[in-house]
Amino acid sequence: MCKNNQKDNENNTDKSVHSMPYYTVKSWKKGETYKLFPCPFCGGEPDVKYKGNDYTKTRKVTVKCKKCRCQRTDAAMRNGMEWLEEIAIKNWNQKPSV
Repeated sequence: MCKNNQKDNENNTDKSVHSMPYYTVKSWKKGETYKLFPCPFCGGEPDVKYKGNDYTKTRKVTVKCKKCRCQRTDAAMRNGMEWLEEIAIKNWNQKPSV
């Protein structure tokens, strides 16, 4: 009985995540892509900009809405670009608490 409830809960979670619209964005690494949710304010398409790389002093990843120009910038000095990109994508896709 518990196993069936767990499966039902897992299926409901999967359906809600997959039913949300998203945009596919190419990673700075070749062959990888990420899913970005639309802008939380206007529903516009997000764009990702990178500044720096693993060998520069500072790195920045900016996710910006093409429609309303709302943006979020994440930066790092000690962590690599791969880590920073994952954090920036995760932060953009996070729903604001009400």
